[in-house]
Amino acid sequence: MSGRVAGLALLVEEVVTERNPPYLKVWETRGHPRLLVIGDYRLDFWYRRVWQKC
Repeated sequence: MSGRVAGLALLVEEVVTERNPPYLKVWETRGHPRLLVIGDYRLDFWYRRVWQKC
């Protein structure tokens, strides 16, 4: 991904490292991201169904 904010060029490359649809997705940065606030990162998303009795 790339773009500009207030005239500054931003760049980050992300790669999905784990995937188990539809329950898990993990992605992280590769290389040297050019971002304003944060550096390297790793994110994950877990989906868990919660059953409710009526």
